[in-house]
Amino acid sequence: MLVAAFLLALIAAFAHANLLVAQRLAARELQSARAGEAAEAGLDWALARLNAPQPLDARCEPTGAAAGHRFRDTHAGAPPDPGASAADPHWPSPSPALQPACRVHDGAWQCACPGGDLAALDPIPGNDVSPGFRIRLAPHPAPGIMSLTVQGCSHADDDCLAADPIAEAFPGPGAAPGGDPDQSVPPSPAPSPLLNRTPEARAHRALLLAHLPALAHPPTAALTVHGGLTLGAARWELAAAAPPQGGLALHTGGPVHAPALLVRPAPGTSTAATRRQSDATLMAPRPAHRFAQRMRLGHAEWQALPTVRRIDCHAACDTSLSNATAPAEGFQMIWLEGGLHLSRAATLGTPEQPLLLVSNGPVELLAPVRVHGLVYTTGSTWRDEAGAEVVGAVVAEGSLHGLGAGTTQVRHDPATLARLAGVGTFVRVPGSWKDFP
Repeated sequence: MLVAAFLLALIAAFAHANLLVAQRLAARELQSARAGEAAEAGLDWALARLNAPQPLDARCEPTGAAAGHRFRDTHAGAPPDPGASAADPHWPSPSPALQPACRVHDGAWQCACPGGDLAALDPIPGNDVSPGFRIRLAPHPAPGIMSLTVQGCSHADDDCLAADPIAEAFPGPGAAPGGDPDQSVPPSPAPSPLLNRTPEARAHRALLLAHLPALAHPPTAALTVHGGLTLGAARWELAAAAPPQGGLALHTGGPVHAPALLVRPAPGTSTAATRRQSDATLMAPRPAHRFAQRMRLGHAEWQALPTVRRIDCHAACDTSLSNATAPAEGFQMIWLEGGLHLSRAATLGTPEQPLLLVSNGPVELLAPVRVHGLVYTTGSTWRDEAGAEVVGAVVAEGSLHGLGAGTTQVRHDPATLARLAGVGTFVRVPGSWKDFP
């Protein structure tokens, strides 16, 4: 009997030990999954914030006003200018201290921007499970590419979130994926004494981001019409920019009938040299492809970008357009469904923050309007009743008919159009996702 009881006790102890091992393995798997999901959430969160034009506060939330910082400006900066002769083709290096962090609190993400100061967040009770992540952006050796590295934590305490994601993923001397291995990793920011719990699991994810410019191929003329131009009695004034960036005031694919048209050539250029008419190269692409040649995307794909605000403008949309482009919202890429219909005087865009307005329909301006940027219209009519001015360029996807008693002035400004190249959208580079065990 004693022997049987001893054997039963051994069997029970062995079974209990196996149960404890299984429970520990399951707990580790759970914490590992939490850390991995937090890291994946960090990738999506960073991409969404990079493409959000609204100013943010210290908790990465839109301020609803002009005050604040744009996440892209703070953490990515301006993209390299491929047109500059001596430009560095790489993105600028953000400060290693600019590593935003987020964690789950009361069922929602709570974040710290721009430097990820966790001490500014609400304290989390010691028994609560609060996954989180910290991100870091860095330039990549490939021109125009940025590297995004995220560290996810199953328990988002300071020991985990205060660590540099790149240093954690690549301990010792080294750099981000594809970086220079001879460069040392910058030191991690010092942790703040918020929680003392050690994280149970960490996960790392990395992704390469490319920048899709809002305007890939700027027009070389003040007014570009892929079809024919018929102005009749409508008055237009076109001013050309100086070569080599400009030189043309009018560029059409079809014939021109514009007896009231006034062309202002650049200094040292003849009026005839600033007009290029019936250019077969403009007529060659199908209308659907003409947009993609300049924007690298078709109509449907472009208006679906997260950086594009889509506005119903079948009727006058002055208020909606003004709100979307105001500093509190900050959208610079606008898709106007139904056309561009304005009934109040307005100034749209600035030389520093130009707009790309895509009018999917006719243009009707009933009050004086000044636009800094590019107006691209798929419609065939442009009605100006009070005088409009465009500093940048106008492009018509097909033929264009001018109407109205106002005078439309278009001044080709390559500098304004060049700024639109830095406005575009960050996208994932296919095949660049990596994880680090």
